[in-house]
This record gives sequence, structure tokens and C-alpha cells, in this order.
Amino acid sequence: MNVARSTLPVIETCDQCAACCRRTPLPPFQPGEEVARDVPDKLLQPIRDRIAADQEFELLPCVWLDDSSLR
Repeated sequence: MNVARSTLPVIETCDQCAACCRRTPLPPFQPGEEVARDVPDKLLQPIRDRIAADQEFELLPCVWLDDSSLR
């Protein structure tokens, strides 16, 4: 029996979307991944600050999201 399956659309780019970034308060790194990817300290500091402030993460967008450009 063949059952037709619906497929999700392929998203080519996330430019000017920010849908996920509005619900992901911290970049989705695995522990230590930021070091392996050589993320500069100036980008990591806002993450450290947010964690230290113990904010309600589920209510905040990603620390790197720029609301004006949605990037």
C-alpha cells in the first residue's frame, strides 16, 4: 500500500526571517562547540551576560538577533 506523504518545503535561506531566532534565546551550540568554531569573545560575552543574569530565556530572542535587519 503506497501512502502519499506530504513533504515540508525546503528553506533555502533564513535571511530576513528570524522565526527561530525569536524563540532561541542563545545560539544553539553544544558544549565546547563555540571554541571549535572559533567564535570571537565579543560575540560570546552577551551569552555569558544573559546566563549570569539568569533571565527568563523562553521570553527572549537570540542575543545575536538584530531586530532591524532580522539577521
